[in-house]
Amino acid sequence: MVERKCTNCNQPLEKAGEMKFRIGGDAQGAGWLLGSRNQLAGEVKAFGLYHCTKCGKEEVYEPG
Repeated sequence: MVERKCTNCNQPLEKAGEMKFRIGGDAQGAGWLLGSRNQLAGEVKAFGLYHCTKCGKEEVYEPG
């Protein structure tokens, strides 16, 4: 596992959880007509959320 350091104060970051984002799909145009089926076209990606216990900064990283 990669040790992440705060970009503010260079202290080690603690993993605080995951954030999921939907990438793709069509949020406009015919999206209102297709409803939730339109969202199936998108891909869900999870990103790591990290927290600095010294300065309180939150940072988001791609998995890996």
